[in-house]
Amino acid sequence: ATPNWNAILQWSIAQGAKTSSATTSAGDGDGVRTFTDEERKWFYDAMASGLVNEVERMKEVTEALRAVDATATLDDDELARREALLEDLTMRVENVDNAGDLYTIGGFEPLIATLK
Repeated sequence: ATPNWNAILQWSIAQGAKTSSATTSAGDGDGVRTFTDEERKWFYDAMASGLVNEVERMKEVTEALRAVDATATLDDDELARREALLEDLTMRVENVDNAGDLYTIGGFEPLIATLK
């Protein structure tokens, strides 16, 4: 589930506007607002839902590639699935840290086997 970044932005702007008017009317002017536990939980949950553990995702992709039967007939659906997995992996290893992690998790063997 992709987070609705626009909704988060709008909420943040609205909260900032409330804080500005509240601090202005209160006269303290420091612009600091204390979040309730419920607001804090909502914010952390919203932010966490948008994060992907890159190493875990690379493990999932390499396991899916490892599970591929090399002798299986390649129909259009299977080719599209493999292509999507390889594109996902390519996008992730463009980051040099992730490329090193791919080696560490043993991702080269299934990758090379798939490319053969």
